Amino acid sequence: MSFRDPTLLAGLLLLLPVLIAFLVRRRRRVVEVPSVLRWRTVGRARHRAKRFRNLHRLLALLACVAAVWALVVAAAGPGGFGSAQTTWYVVDVSPSMGDREDGPLADAIDLLEQRIALRAPNAHIGIVTSGPEPERLAGPTTDGLLLDAAVARLARSARSDLRGALQLADRLAGDDATVVLLHDGGDADIAATAGLQHDVRSQLFGQGRENLGITALAARPMADAESDAAREVVVAVAAAGERARRARVRVEADGASLLDQPVEVPAGDEALVRVRLDLRASELVATVAPLDELGDDLRADDRATLALGATEPPRVQLQGGDADDGAHFFARRAIEASGAQVLDDAAEEPDVVVWLGAPSAREGRPTLILGAAPAESEAEGTPPAERWPRGVRGGAPMEGGATALRAVADAHPITRGVQLDGVTVLRARALELEGETRALVELDGGPVVAAGGEGHARFAALALEPGDSDVVLRVAYPLLVSNALAWLRGGAEQQRASTPTPAEVALRPPTMPATLTSAEALPSLPVPPLPVAFALLAALLLALEGWAYQRGLVR
Repeated sequence: MSFRDPTLLAGLLLLLPVLIAFLVRRRRRVVEVPSVLRWRTVGRARHRAKRFRNLHRLLALLACVAAVWALVVAAAGPGGFGSAQTTWYVVDVSPSMGDREDGPLADAIDLLEQRIALRAPNAHIGIVTSGPEPERLAGPTTDGLLLDAAVARLARSARSDLRGALQLADRLAGDDATVVLLHDGGDADIAATAGLQHDVRSQLFGQGRENLGITALAARPMADAESDAAREVVVAVAAAGERARRARVRVEADGASLLDQPVEVPAGDEALVRVRLDLRASELVATVAPLDELGDDLRADDRATLALGATEPPRVQLQGGDADDGAHFFARRAIEASGAQVLDDAAEEPDVVVWLGAPSAREGRPTLILGAAPAESEAEGTPPAERWPRGVRGGAPMEGGATALRAVADAHPITRGVQLDGVTVLRARALELEGETRALVELDGGPVVAAGGEGHARFAALALEPGDSDVVLRVAYPLLVSNALAWLRGGAEQQRASTPTPAEVALRPPTMPATLTSAEALPSLPVPPLPVAFALLAALLLALEGWAYQRGLVR
């Protein structure tokens, strides 16, 4: 048996005075009487019951010793008697988990503390947390003090890489180890756990909550502005639950009110609020509050702050495609909505080059590729390897079940705040990635949005055609284009606030992949915990002791 504080076992020395109190008898008092005839009959009966009286005294001694022992052991914090295995706990600390005092994070900490208290003497426990960078807080270890210190460090984080935390625990876990995920289902990244070596047991907390929060706060330059101080401020608001919500959105610029208006948030979707900023400001603050009688469980996502920088709108040059087709129309409209300036004069130097379809030449400046690549037989001019930016090229076509949405990298500046749930893709062409190129949106058949490169070699590719997907009809498309242009120009970090993802605000439980088993697979906790059980045993024994003395069974 393991103990939280073994030094308290020194209290077992109290058993010595208990034994002395029972074993030391009082000296008998001798009284002389004229005759013992009147007591002879009673004395004979008591003599026959002497052995029973001694048995009562022995049982009382054992009960008292057991009570003192149980109290000391309960104070020392005994551990459990389970199997000696290694368990890694991955704790989600995303904003949707709430605080240590209230919410799913508090429930997860309570469960983790119970598991630590009930562990086997030689059972090892490891703890990994999913902050912006996954971190191992402790373990694997049997030291209860180290584990308690690790639990005390758990706190909500503004960003959470739950997928990275699972991968870290998977690498640290041995062959016979178990990985347990404690989360609220608010991060869709856990849907991409197919590469893990261990099965993951999942414990969900905080289901059925109501919430309202800000998922995006951005300020982007305007192409028709007379000065660089004029910007368009965009606030995105999402809600949890299956009902539409009414909310009030307020935006302040350096303390001055810029916007104060009610909005309707559709069920399972986002609401966008736009306002023009015509003065120089160093900071924007957006807040949201419910106007209906429904709840708002999370306060951390009700406020977003953005430090503004002086960023000129990027100048964009469109290349490839047909000016009369749908791809050109949707691309130009999305670029202009982002505040960028489209250059009609090919002699001017652009900040970003946008290719409609596969590029026909490699550019020496940041490049955005919109649309699927044509088949290799349709390509003209130089080979594909010399046309595409280094790290990406067009791949094989896919359709049917291969076009189902698999994962979105919500933390990247290009896809942050972009809602793609429910998007329909009939046909697409996967991207072939190399080196440090990162996949941002993946379908079952492969990635369709990716980004990579550095400096003038930066690139982003959105391989979705307007005629084969409804993504261009959604708010997600202009947001993707706007985010990509800002990231390619290097201004995304100054112009976009750090906010929770739409899934975190909506408290949306993801579809469990095959590697995640349900909470029912977790072993049940013994009730009550061992320290409480020992304390109850001691109280019961002392109560029996008092009852025996009151009834005269023990003297």
